[in-house]
Amino acid sequence: MAKGILNQELIALRLTNEEYKNMTAEELESTVRQVYLEETGSLLDADIEIFHSSETGDSLINQTGYNGTAIYVDAGRQEEMYVIYQGTTNGPDWSFNGKGPLAGESIDQPLATDLFVEQAKTELAADNDTKIISWGHSLGHHNNEQAYLGYDTFDEVYGMNGAQVNAYQLYDMNRDFRNAIKNEFNISNKEDLREAVPVEDFEVFTEEFFKDKANGIHQIVSADDPLNGLTPFVPGMVELGQIEVVDTNPDVSGIK
Repeated sequence: MAKGILNQELIALRLTNEEYKNMTAEELESTVRQVYLEETGSLLDADIEIFHSSETGDSLINQTGYNGTAIYVDAGRQEEMYVIYQGTTNGPDWSFNGKGPLAGESIDQPLATDLFVEQAKTELAADNDTKIISWGHSLGHHNNEQAYLGYDTFDEVYGMNGAQVNAYQLYDMNRDFRNAIKNEFNISNKEDLREAVPVEDFEVFTEEFFKDKANGIHQIVSADDPLNGLTPFVPGMVELGQIEVVDTNPDVSGIK
């Protein structure tokens, strides 16, 4: 992982898991400091401020079921904001799984991700020099990665057992990508893309188009996680970035 205040693999994994407990801001800050001490052997010499999605008044964020937390860490000479997005936990999440990652149609949750980050930056007084880093599991990683590629929401994305991006969603989100697709395949709209362009060609073009930007995507994936075996079977779903595959159950073959 890139050098940062909290950007150590075990810290990221532990805090992503701890965030599911829906703690108060005070409890989460205490947990951040405790995890940092346990993993580094040092006290965290930084101010911490926290903003949770339950505090937002944005109707779209609330309607989509977005559940995440922004942790702003100010170490004096270094300021960073970490955004943890939970995986599937509620009815809207399950509904979006079908319409977004699997169908490649809805972009509601990646859009809510971008809106939440912008609001969190305002609430926590993060400036343009503050590095914005996402941590996410499962659907949370999917939406973070979509927002990163579609809207430049984050500077870096870290995921754990995440659902991969769907290029059909990116077509709706990223204007430069959409225009490049239209020029490359001589189409005028998404319906043409679905009907006239072989999905394999579309996926290859997507991987090439985002090749450089994908350097900011880092993933840890269990070979036995169901989502790891899903990617080849979903039209438009592609793997991007640096992916570390871990064999979490050596007694059985990986799902792929």
